[in-house]
Amino acid sequence: PIVGVRYQCANCPSDPKSYNLCSSCENLSFIVHPLPHVFLKLNRRVDNPIFTPLPLLPVLYEESETGEYAHLQNDFENLIHKETYCDLCMSPIEGAWFKCVYCNADLCDDHEQLHNENHCCIVLKSQVDFDQLKLIADIENPNNTRALIHPVYDGHT
Repeated sequence: PIVGVRYQCANCPSDPKSYNLCSSCENLSFIVHPLPHVFLKLNRRVDNPIFTPLPLLPVLYEESETGEYAHLQNDFENLIHKETYCDLCMSPIEGAWFKCVYCNADLCDDHEQLHNENHCCIVLKSQVDFDQLKLIADIENPNNTRALIHPVYDGHT
């Protein structure tokens, strides 16, 4: 069993069983799991597990010019997300980008843990295809959409 933070694949069906990684293995997600999948970061044990026979999210990463995702790599610390700023510190997001699935907050690695404890985030570690992102998040009006309607924690606000 995973103790502590759990990462659930948002591109794999989760019924009958979800694909999950612990914090140590999530750092190797591009190696141990198919490209270009993204993961939900679940900071504690969920009260309401997500079960769906379909992927929760579309593929969110940009394709390379050859139509592949081979450019994805585990070395994302120097990545700068184009036109994306942390909602708390207002700095460009470098490295992992945490996108809240409930309120659409955009957070950097330094500020993700300060976000609402009853929310969870998509962890983005490569350049994002904004056309795909717009399918799940109204970028112009962030309060209008939620990538995940299902509350995973009791007391969700």
